[in-house]
Amino acid sequence: MEEKGILLGGFAPDSLNREPVPIFAAIWNLSKTMKRTVTIKPVSNMPSVRIRVFGPVDRRIGYFIPPPPMIAMRERRDEIEVTINPNRGYKVLEFLWDLRDEVTGQMLPPEQWALAVIEFCGEFWVDGERIGVIEEPLKVAGGDIYTGMEIEIIVIPPSPPLGGGSSSGGSNTTDPTKPPKPPEW
Repeated sequence: MEEKGILLGGFAPDSLNREPVPIFAAIWNLSKTMKRTVTIKPVSNMPSVRIRVFGPVDRRIGYFIPPPPMIAMRERRDEIEVTINPNRGYKVLEFLWDLRDEVTGQMLPPEQWALAVIEFCGEFWVDGERIGVIEEPLKVAGGDIYTGMEIEIIVIPPSPPLGGGSSSGGSNTTDPTKPPKPPEW
């Protein structure tokens, strides 16, 4: 029997042409032969999945002290259950960000950029088996919207379980099971 995990991640393409940016959070099934049913149950008052955008940031500085303010956010607080075909992904949250600060209504200036952060939280189940709980939002992807985001991932293996209150996998950008290109939708 093939033992492959579930991959949590997301993506935000570049916005060099100043067009709206589709940002998404997704779950991928890394198995090449087996369908997987993934369930994320909310814990306390935390969202199951959340996308936050911070900015504006001056590209010439390269560091963030103080951190930039949050200018856009989307989240899901419901229980998520999806059955994913082998080597496929499923978008669990997506929004088209128009490069506008949702509080002030101002557009992101051309010489500045923004950061997208994708987070998962909740009780994770794979094929009816409880894997564990992530009690605080876990950043699985984050990057520069202006030049494009590199995907950082966490792989949830079918075993051993995640354990107590945090993930045990951590982010991993060199995982050999990472697909060379995004799976088909």
